[in-house]
Amino acid sequence: MRLGSGQKQIIHGTEITDLYHPMKDRNVLWQKIGSDHRDVLTSILFGTLLFVLAAIYIGPSFEPAFLGVYHAKLSNAPFDMDHPNWMRLRILAPLIGYILHLRGPLFFLVPWAFLLLFVIRVQHVGQRASGSWIHATLVASSVAFSCTTFIPFMAPGYVDAVAYFCVLFCFIPGVSHPLAALFMALAVASHESALALLPAAIHYRWMQKRDLRTPLVFLGWLLVSMLPYVCYRAWASASDPSTLQVSYYLTITNIRSQIRGFLPTLWGIFLAFRLYWIIPLAALVLSIRKGDHAQAVLILLIVAGSGSLLLVAYDTTRLMCMAYPAILLGSIQLIKSLPPMLTLRFGALLFALNFLITPAMVASETVFMLRRTDRVVTSSQHRTNPVPDQDPAHRVRTSGQGSTAETIFNLNWQKH
Repeated sequence: MRLGSGQKQIIHGTEITDLYHPMKDRNVLWQKIGSDHRDVLTSILFGTLLFVLAAIYIGPSFEPAFLGVYHAKLSNAPFDMDHPNWMRLRILAPLIGYILHLRGPLFFLVPWAFLLLFVIRVQHVGQRASGSWIHATLVASSVAFSCTTFIPFMAPGYVDAVAYFCVLFCFIPGVSHPLAALFMALAVASHESALALLPAAIHYRWMQKRDLRTPLVFLGWLLVSMLPYVCYRAWASASDPSTLQVSYYLTITNIRSQIRGFLPTLWGIFLAFRLYWIIPLAALVLSIRKGDHAQAVLILLIVAGSGSLLLVAYDTTRLMCMAYPAILLGSIQLIKSLPPMLTLRFGALLFALNFLITPAMVASETVFMLRRTDRVVTSSQHRTNPVPDQDPAHRVRTSGQGSTAETIFNLNWQKH
């Protein structure tokens, strides 16, 4: 017979106290799970919850769109050079899709899987840094409820989320140089825009020990890790002339074509994270006041690196999403420097106020809504072809096709 908590029983002259209680068994089981495992389980739970809520909020599409179509086609046969594909150099995600049999119309699940892992990993980083699942969830919400997540939901098949996930490992404390270098190489193999954060990653490595040898070791491992991709890139470029080369982005003609209005550019930058931009700004001010100039330089390098992408491509909001490490590192800095209740209320306030600003993105000087219920496209923007002639990240290389916005962002929302 099982006794209630604290009851006693005499068996063969021996007094036995049965401390059984249903909740006690659960607590003991939870305590037997190590703190690291508890952090992982909590991160998976809340990270997945944020991912699902963000998807519901945006109303995702479920078929590859725009450049996602080219990535989806590439996933059918990544190394088939008989069919030109000008996104061939962004090979990592299509190759993963090919290996996992998530090909063609199912390819969009690959970036979404990495997007889910990305949100979970940010949640875990916040959990380890703050020791509080509430603070960690607020940190993770800064990426889950921003354009880093919204745009991949709206435009399935884009591989930016894979680069986000890989770059993250370069800005996590305790990650070894070889592992960080490997993930940076994988990020570049997914999307070349990850190179914009290389100076910030090098500086972050230097900050770990404050000696010149540290970033040199990281760069050495990065060169080794990049060799397979460099070889592939050389072979693919020679075999498929249609691929977009670095030379295309850096031409004077292309750079001049990125000139855009100041206010639309500023608005596009703001929309990437909306009010969450206050976090790195506050962290920057705090770093300068405390004399922590290395941290201030790190935040500036991240934002400036992402901003440099605007010189070669013009989908302003999507490019500035690469600055998410500034939001993450700024959040951690504020949590460690300010009273817990202050950061908790501050984070909750930013989260709530952001819902007052309609999620949108800016390409060139045109604003596009991201939520399914907000997507309004005029009849002049509709086409029979669901794939635009050119991705929002690049200028059209032909002429006589109408205005820039109509040519590049001729969106055909088949499902409203």
